Amino acid sequence: MTRRSGLIVTDLDDFAPSQVCVNPLVQSKNKESTQITLTLEDLDDNSFNNGNGIGFEPESESESEEEEVQLTLSDCLACSGCITSIESILVNKQSLYKFIKVVSDQKQDNKVVIVSLSPQTRASVATYLNITPFEAQEKIANLFVKLGVHSVYDLSFGRDLYLQGLGEEFLSNCKKIEKIEKDYFEVKKKTQSKVQLNNLSLLLDDDDEYEDDDEEEELKIKIEQETQSEEKVSKNTFPTFVGNCPAWVCLAEKRYPELILPKMSKIMPEQEIMGYLLKKKVAALLSRKEEDIYHVSLMSCYDKKLEASREEFGTKTFGFKLVDSVLTSVEVKDLFQFDDIIAKFEKGEMEKEEMEKKFKKVDPKIDPETYQQILKKNMDNENPETVKQYSNLDYQNKKIYSMRERGSGGICEYLYRQMGQLFFNYQKDEIPKINWVNLRGKDFQSLKLKSKDQKKEIHFIRVYGFKNIQNLLRKMETDQETFHFIEIEACPHSACLNGGGQIKIDQIKKKRVQLNAILNAGQIVDKLEENYFNEKDFVIRLPDLNTEVNQIFEKYFSNENFKILKTEYHNRKKDFDKIKNPLELEW
Repeated sequence: MTRRSGLIVTDLDDFAPSQVCVNPLVQSKNKESTQITLTLEDLDDNSFNNGNGIGFEPESESESEEEEVQLTLSDCLACSGCITSIESILVNKQSLYKFIKVVSDQKQDNKVVIVSLSPQTRASVATYLNITPFEAQEKIANLFVKLGVHSVYDLSFGRDLYLQGLGEEFLSNCKKIEKIEKDYFEVKKKTQSKVQLNNLSLLLDDDDEYEDDDEEEELKIKIEQETQSEEKVSKNTFPTFVGNCPAWVCLAEKRYPELILPKMSKIMPEQEIMGYLLKKKVAALLSRKEEDIYHVSLMSCYDKKLEASREEFGTKTFGFKLVDSVLTSVEVKDLFQFDDIIAKFEKGEMEKEEMEKKFKKVDPKIDPETYQQILKKNMDNENPETVKQYSNLDYQNKKIYSMRERGSGGICEYLYRQMGQLFFNYQKDEIPKINWVNLRGKDFQSLKLKSKDQKKEIHFIRVYGFKNIQNLLRKMETDQETFHFIEIEACPHSACLNGGGQIKIDQIKKKRVQLNAILNAGQIVDKLEENYFNEKDFVIRLPDLNTEVNQIFEKYFSNENFKILKTEYHNRKKDFDKIKNPLELEW
């Protein structure tokens, strides 16, 4: 695999150690594993065994003694090599073709289709079409409503709920350690006072010497117990790892379960939080069951398809799936292409044969006649007023409320401000300025928040890209420095904004030539980041200042309902004969 000194949007070369799947697909009795290379062409509609996994038959009778290994969705390491690139495995399960079929058949299947749009996809489409982010939000919403979708929502509302949940969890962890520390110092102070009193009695040769050796011994034992308790809780709590990146979660569950999973944040990702909220609210609004609501999220990452497929976010846990399907920015771009083709055909600017040829070039599975029928059936549809609920959009002033941070959504920055106010008791205007320090460039950074007396600190680390993840894990094994919160995102450069499902640079360049708005690759990257957040279209607002977010959080997720936000991760580690030590892999 080629190495490059720099990474640009969707240039994900640091993801995979090779294009060969690192999972052993056939295990022989002598424990020798066989690895093969698979491509998209190897996976057809029959590749799934009852929707649960892919099985590979031995190639000849001589291999009949070898044990067949079932490779399921949970086996994927999300490293973008062969079968482990999620777009290959899930293309038949959450594809554009499946989405078109669902919207086409929704009435006879008794379904209502709703969509939630991520800010990263919005930025990608805005850059592709050379429009503002707010215009992109409206254009995407109108496109999906024309296809029969009931309503399109702003997923950044779910991100705000996620950040609030994460803030409460991390604050609780810090207070837990603080309480143990207070108990420890109180016992220690009491013991020291006892010793000083006894020493004073001896010094004065007092006949009424204050003695109670048994009580003093008990206090010493309690000090030792408190110390051990603090070390145990701290060891199992810090550093807290963020769990909103499905590729990172896959890696943690497969390679480092003992090291990472006890410390992984249990707050489920924003697309699932949004799915829970929307299914509850829309089902109640339409007097339907939650399972009748078909929720599609538009994301920047193919691995979000894998995340949506986790059983923790499915029927067994909630009684309904939180996210039924995920479409990437690339697939949203394909829908816009279909729309353009149909518009030109209906204007008489192209013949039917050319129209069908262009459709096939975008996606050979999509039938243009079926697509036209769907458009005609829903031509009078309008985006309902309900979309203005659960949104960070100001429709009157055409502004978007957001945190002004990097492409993952400002996780560390939000926690920094929250802990400054709620843990170190700073006033809002007293919180020290955020000052990231580059450890290995902008994709490996450190941030420290100190208490007012400078005696305590909370240490945040932000790591983007698998190569830097490996460097971090090595650093943790050898470095004695304490980390409290670590944000890990698999995609380099701009995290989720640079997801593998974003519209590719060459596709954006080609479209911009048509729009007479030509940019080079570097300018496109800058434009994408500008469309994710710029002062012209966005207004800085922390989740806590969103009244609707606070009301929803209080109603659905506060107190005993906080457990709804929580998920579980599992040790899925297997014996990999080829790779003895994952840290020896070169990403």
